[in-house]
Amino acid sequence: MSENRLPDYIDHMQQAASDACSFVAGLSKSEFMADKRTQQAVVMSLIIIGEAATKVMGEYAEFANQHAEVPWRSMRGMRNRIAHGYFDINLDVVWDTVQKALPDLLKQLPALQSEQAMQDEAIPEAQPGRTYIGKIVSATTPDRVLQDTGRGKLVAHHVGKLDCIPAVGASVEITYNGDGDGKVLSLNQSKDIGPSR
Repeated sequence: MSENRLPDYIDHMQQAASDACSFVAGLSKSEFMADKRTQQAVVMSLIIIGEAATKVMGEYAEFANQHAEVPWRSMRGMRNRIAHGYFDINLDVVWDTVQKALPDLLKQLPALQSEQAMQDEAIPEAQPGRTYIGKIVSATTPDRVLQDTGRGKLVAHHVGKLDCIPAVGASVEITYNGDGDGKVLSLNQSKDIGPSR
């Protein structure tokens, strides 16, 4: 039986998209157009994203079809245009991709990672007497949310045990008492953590 590489491909996409966005952070479009090093770094990131998307479409077609909201074909198409027409790269399109498409992709990927992790292995449940810090990445069912506690480690929280329901995308600290009841504290006070219970 072959190894499941789907999580790796999604992780490669996440890392390359994050890298590309960080490369242009704080730059204006004119600064980007004048900075060949940044252009090449971003273009390489787009190639990595497109290559990973191509692998997902080829090796995990059913998964790609189930997630048609992800622009798999567009990512593959951009990779092909870059790889086969390097001297004709439209930097306006590259800039627009990093400014618009990649932030959208970065919002979609955590849910894909969570879904894949759930299929690959059982996600551990939060334990009494422990504290968990990280971003809420998905609400898998109406009664459960998943939190990324770092390095791709997920933990499941039953919302009935929490004092409020954290919103997907919120960075929170959840501390459980000995009875297993959790208190949610927002780590970014500007964001709503969700409705109180």
